[in-house]
Amino acid sequence: MSPPREFTVDELRGQLPGGWVLTDPADPGGWDAAAERWRAAVRDGAGVDRELVIERAAIERHGRPEALRRAVDTLYRRALR
Repeated sequence: MSPPREFTVDELRGQLPGGWVLTDPADPGGWDAAAERWRAAVRDGAGVDRELVIERAAIERHGRPEALRRAVDTLYRRALR
C-alpha cells in the first residue's frame, strides 16, 4: 500500500501549539514505510525535542487533517505531564 500524501510545512505549523516549531523546517518529516507511520521532529516551547507520529490507521480512519490534529493534541498532552 502506498504512503499517504506528505504533510506540508504549513499544515504542520498550523496545528502546532503556540511556541512549538519544526526542528528543521527544510525537512518537515516523512513516511516510515516499515512502521507505517508519518514522523516529524518538533521542538516545544521549553526547547525540548519531540517526535510527532501519525499512524497510517489514524489517517485512514479520520482523514489526514484530523489525524494530524489528533496526533498533535496527544503529543501536547503528553508534554504537559
